[in-house]
Amino acid sequence: MPKAHRLALCTVLVLLVTGCAGGGKKAEQVAPGVVQVSEKEFSIDPSSKAVAAGRVTFRVKNEGSIEHNFVVFSPDKSKKLAELDAIKPGQSQELVVQLQPGEYRLVCTVPGHEEAGMHTTLRVQ
Repeated sequence: MPKAHRLALCTVLVLLVTGCAGGGKKAEQVAPGVVQVSEKEFSIDPSSKAVAAGRVTFRVKNEGSIEHNFVVFSPDKSKKLAELDAIKPGQSQELVVQLQPGEYRLVCTVPGHEEAGMHTTLRVQ
């Protein structure tokens, strides 16, 4: 095979391989309006870190051994938008919130819990 043909073949193969590999950052999965949330000492673990703007339902389960709560803060973190109080161990509660695009902080505000790691960010797109 002539050198020019080998070079062309190699170029095509490289382009095919890099094209199939995606070649960039994977797009973040945007969930529909329901987010399952697991709370335990000392973490908040949502089923998705990104949801579509609009009505969002949080289904929060306390999988820990002590009482927790669940608070959604505004993107500028200046106010509580919604809150579930006193979720006992093993208990689940549901919270429905209308959210605009932005990044919202999800927190357990029981004294000392946020500082121990019970917080996360949810991106609304």
